[in-house]
Amino acid sequence: MSAPRSPLRREWWLLAAICLIGAAALDRSGLTARLDHIVYDALLSRRPAPATGRILIVALDERSLTSVGPWPWPRSAQAQLVRRLAAARPRAIGLDVLLSEPRDAAGDRALAEAIAAAGNVYLPLAFTVPGRNGRPVDLERAIPAIARASAGTGHVNLSPDADGVTRSAWLTYGAGGARWSALPAAMLGQRPGPVPIEPGVTRSSPVMIDFPGPAGTLATVSAASVLRGEVPPELIAGKYVLVGMTASGLGDMHATPMAGAGPLMPGVEIQGSLLATLLSDRHLVPGTPVERLGFSLAPVLLLVLALAALPTRRGLLAALALTLATLAASAALLMLANLWLPPATAMVALVASYAVWSWRRLAVASHLVSRELERASREAGLLAQGPPEATGGVLDRQLALLADITARERELRHEHDAVIRLLSHDMRAPQSAILALLDSNGDCPPELAARLRSHAHRTLDLADGFVSLSRAQLVELGAELISLTDIALDAADTLWAQARARTMMIRVIEPQDEMLVRGDRSLLTRMLVNLVDNAVKYGEAGTDVILRIATAPDQARIDITNHGPDIPPDQLEQIFERFARAPDANRRADGFGLGLAFVQTVATRHGGRVDCRSQDGETGFSVELPLARP
Repeated sequence: MSAPRSPLRREWWLLAAICLIGAAALDRSGLTARLDHIVYDALLSRRPAPATGRILIVALDERSLTSVGPWPWPRSAQAQLVRRLAAARPRAIGLDVLLSEPRDAAGDRALAEAIAAAGNVYLPLAFTVPGRNGRPVDLERAIPAIARASAGTGHVNLSPDADGVTRSAWLTYGAGGARWSALPAAMLGQRPGPVPIEPGVTRSSPVMIDFPGPAGTLATVSAASVLRGEVPPELIAGKYVLVGMTASGLGDMHATPMAGAGPLMPGVEIQGSLLATLLSDRHLVPGTPVERLGFSLAPVLLLVLALAALPTRRGLLAALALTLATLAASAALLMLANLWLPPATAMVALVASYAVWSWRRLAVASHLVSRELERASREAGLLAQGPPEATGGVLDRQLALLADITARERELRHEHDAVIRLLSHDMRAPQSAILALLDSNGDCPPELAARLRSHAHRTLDLADGFVSLSRAQLVELGAELISLTDIALDAADTLWAQARARTMMIRVIEPQDEMLVRGDRSLLTRMLVNLVDNAVKYGEAGTDVILRIATAPDQARIDITNHGPDIPPDQLEQIFERFARAPDANRRADGFGLGLAFVQTVATRHGGRVDCRSQDGETGFSVELPLARP
């Protein structure tokens, strides 16, 4: 596939560069993030939810706060909750509550002992950026006595997008040379991944949270019920238990893709959704910057290539098809490959690229039209009134020039008609009178009479040739259904006497099925008569002239073949031009070279083509015309 061969070539290269650079800049700018979020949220809600049967939320809800008291609870109550949960033998317990400040020593010691006895309790830590008093970051974690008793620590930082919706999480956070996994990852025993060595907080290993559903989807029991022993141990045994706030007044509420017009989701449920994501074998991961850039640029590159190769009317269809294909590809990757590549940048770039291409194409076309109109105006003898901008807008100037040229064209057509009338009457009449005088007056010497009669006939033939060619060029074609077999037989009958005089036969090989074309019957018949006349005139006496009617794909084909002297190869290219003849030592240079020009004109105006081949004593003309559907 190559760039277009026209004045649009430079525009095409410029468009390709602008569109690709623009798409890359748009990808880096994040301007289409909102559109990507809309697409992602719609697709995520239609994605099969991950299994949640191994996860249990122990909610610090309104009922618990009413039963035990407002938060923060005494550490002894928290220790009692941990002991109750541990007694049911869960797989792991994650406390999504910060224990960063010491309380009474006895309560802190009781909670630490309960956590140590359970042996599978994981505590949270949180990063605050920027920190207090000018620090780049503050790290909030459990007090050392409690932290030492835990099985591990994981961060609970959420990373909402620019629109405030939490869609993804970072599995590893780092600060001050230390690294921590996310709390759900720590509960699963996953070690933190590498992070860049940079000041402040660094993070790595992004993952899209595969939310099982809106708030309330995960199995949940009240902490008050656990403390009172109302929850069966079987419900807790073997589960991953997350303890956290769900009471609306505690402020740990977040927007998620699944919320819609529903309630916000508590932070502990988001941690549970991340845990469900990690437990499944369908981890949703965002594309790398290189993958995102490639996904954004590939459709744009395909479009600019398509615009170079396809007709103008199909450019819009190509843009629409690529836009829909980009959206479909993004959805398929999310649903089937668990990979999120945002489509909005490519979709916006496709629409913008087509709009820019259409604008530039129209601008270049307008410039070319203006230039050609100016040139035609000058050639027609009309005075150009300065550049287009001098008398108004470009379109006004073009319309004015077109009106002038149209008027001039009508004048030239009248002059052409007058010339045709001159050829058809004023030139024919004297020649016919000469022939009549020669036939009626026997006083003219025979040799002189023969020469005068020959010149008169040649002048009549020249006039007839001009009139026929002019009519073929200008007459309005009809839409009559015409059988090629019929007009081939008519041509053969017309030249039968001439062929017999040279002991030649004209054979018409008819097709099995009728071949129909649409057009002007008289012109098409005259075209075949000219070709058969040439075949008889220049063929060897005693040979056959073959008319074969066959089909090509969506085309009807007529081959006229004779045997005789070859046409020199260097004459084949010019043989259809006006006054072109191809004589050699063995071929007679009869005629004026208008017959084959007439043939090509008729074939072209009927949407077909004609060509010639001449080799090894066989010369053939082939005419192809579009097949008509009855």
